[in-house]
Amino acid sequence: LCGTDGKSLCSFSVSNLQNAFNICNSNADKCTRFVYNQRTNTITFIGDTPSLKNNPQTNVYIRQGPIETS
Repeated sequence: LCGTDGKSLCSFSVSNLQNAFNICNSNADKCTRFVYNQRTNTITFIGDTPSLKNNPQTNVYIRQGPIETS
């Protein structure tokens, strides 16, 4: 949850999918997964065990941690 009260949905308007990834990455403490709606250009952070919803306009993306090289 987001907002000053910590009770609002974490939902944002974005210009494209790359912008959605940037927002998720900059909120890594709250965003491990997000739903992206291409039609409305909005994202909403979701928990690690989201409920299943049938929405053909929405895709789920999972943020992965940094890749370490040795």
